[in-house]
Amino acid sequence: MWLYSFFLKLLPCAVLTALTTCLIKALYKVEENSLRMRTGSHSDLNTQTRNTDKTTKLLSIILTLFIIAEFPQGILGMLSAILGKQFFYDCYNPVGEVMDMMALI
Repeated sequence: MWLYSFFLKLLPCAVLTALTTCLIKALYKVEENSLRMRTGSHSDLNTQTRNTDKTTKLLSIILTLFIIAEFPQGILGMLSAILGKQFFYDCYNPVGEVMDMMALI
């Protein structure tokens, strides 16, 4: 049970968070380099900044929704592995089913 919780729930949350952070940093670095090299009008600069901001917001929302859906299931699975079958039957089954349904929505 702990392998399932760790490798299929908690590890993807950590990896996605790290990759999203790196991607957002890279977006801002590219934007900064583009602003230095560009000699165009100010309207082009504002458009570039707005596009980066929209992408950053989109990535942040996707990451947040993924963590909200997967992280609690990983924690419940780890608790089930640590606390035993009684916790699994008493807590994980009822709450896990509700979280699975919410993840589908």
